[in-house]
Amino acid sequence: MRPTQIAKLIVIMFCRDHRLGGSTAANFIIEYNWWKEVGQVDTWIGMLWYSIAPAAAGAVMAFYRTVGGSCLGAAFAASVGRTFAGTPV
Repeated sequence: MRPTQIAKLIVIMFCRDHRLGGSTAANFIIEYNWWKEVGQVDTWIGMLWYSIAPAAAGAVMAFYRTVGGSCLGAAFAASVGRTFAGTPV
């Protein structure tokens, strides 16, 4: 791909993501105002907590496991490199 094509692709992806993110923010604002009008904001926050918390916890656990695995892999590679430093590969 030429640089101009890559630049156009980046602009298109940015516009698409910006449009989707804007609609999500607008949806939250409208939903919050509706729950506030009904007088059940605490219920809405509880529902939001139970829908978002498991995904957030899973993402944090996956991140820590990935970082931990890469650290263990790097430590293993360093120890193997020291053990066989004098041997030709």
